[in-house]
Amino acid sequence: MECSSISFRVYKRRYLNLLLLCLNLIITYFQQTIYTSIANVTAEYYAVSYTEVNLTSLSWDITAILFYYLCGKFIEIYGLQTSLIVSSFVNALSASIKCIALKRNLFWLLLTCQFVCAALNKLFVLSMSILAATWFKSSEFALVVGICEASIAVGISLTFLFPGLVFASEIRNAIAFRFSLMTIIFAILVAIVYVLTLLLIKNKPPTPPCLAEQRRSTIEAQPTFTLFKNKNFILLVICIGLADGIFASINYTLNQSVLSKFSNGSNVVSIAGVIKSLSSIPGSIIAGVLLKKYAKFKLSHICYSIFITLSVTLYMLSLEFKSEILLYLSSLSLGLSVIGTMVLIYDYVVEVTYPYPESVTFGVLFSFMYVPTLLSTPLVTLLIPKFGAVIANTINFVFAFISVLLSIFVSEDLRRKQANTKELLLTQRIAHHVSKRNYV
Repeated sequence: MECSSISFRVYKRRYLNLLLLCLNLIITYFQQTIYTSIANVTAEYYAVSYTEVNLTSLSWDITAILFYYLCGKFIEIYGLQTSLIVSSFVNALSASIKCIALKRNLFWLLLTCQFVCAALNKLFVLSMSILAATWFKSSEFALVVGICEASIAVGISLTFLFPGLVFASEIRNAIAFRFSLMTIIFAILVAIVYVLTLLLIKNKPPTPPCLAEQRRSTIEAQPTFTLFKNKNFILLVICIGLADGIFASINYTLNQSVLSKFSNGSNVVSIAGVIKSLSSIPGSIIAGVLLKKYAKFKLSHICYSIFITLSVTLYMLSLEFKSEILLYLSSLSLGLSVIGTMVLIYDYVVEVTYPYPESVTFGVLFSFMYVPTLLSTPLVTLLIPKFGAVIANTINFVFAFISVLLSIFVSEDLRRKQANTKELLLTQRIAHHVSKRNYV
């Protein structure tokens, strides 16, 4: 990339790093959501309740409060390469131990593995912003994060294929065999990805990709607590927390909600889950492309927040009228709206908190982001048997409505973009004066 007399180079190696991170994200989110996607199978196999099964996914949110900040500090000290290798190794080890946890009385061991992975896999999520900032141009940040979010969506969507395709049989022995086979194959795949990560991942490029990234290294570090004086950052943390709470709550309770309303529940769960997750892929990429082209953060944020509210409303109507068509449409719109919003906010946060290191900023953001999920998912799970799926999901509607209100108060403070512009103008002026003096 040319910037007057200064040249900033991006390296082809960045695509391999991005591919390795995406593979690890697919694995991470597959293992984090598979047991709730087949909640009825997991509950029957281990003879546990839906609430206990939901803990396999909620482990991610429970560990977020402490471990996101610690993982952010870990990346800051040891770098991208070491962080990805450590987290990938934990995945491989955990997947192997889960093969032992196939005994029906070892649900506690499975749950322990879920919590350990959930704690250390925060390194993968934090690495999304680190990789985007250190290896790619600043204009590509949202697109790179969008691709990573698309990988997360692939991991989640794969889990929703299992209720209808793999565990459709009601024969107990067939379910047990398929559950075991799924666990063993997954362990082999995770081991392969770990070896690839160990051999191929790189820490950072020889030179920074843009002016803002170069300038960041020369700025004196500020204490973390000053982030909490940044109004925009606080509002964005709440907004992304509400969005994630909606998406996670509906994801974790989809099996329970649909089975309580539809006679052919297993097939409906599979189709709705796959649509919801796969629609996240274009949702994340579209948001990244729009930001790269127009950079209208506030307007985009408000529009996406309204889109989420309409999507949740459509989801509740689909449950009320037991309409598969409405359910599939709501799944499509939820994937497009929620993940698009999250990609937008990730980039927005980097702008309003520049020049803070992304490892610190996102460590703080993710530490608080999952609090709404810890409130909404258990509540929806407990309310469905008592009041029905529609009333239970009004919690998600309230979250969506609040996010619309808060998005109005976020100002468009594009600090990173301004830093790039100022440095570029200064460089151009210096180059102009030098060339003029040489001419004279």
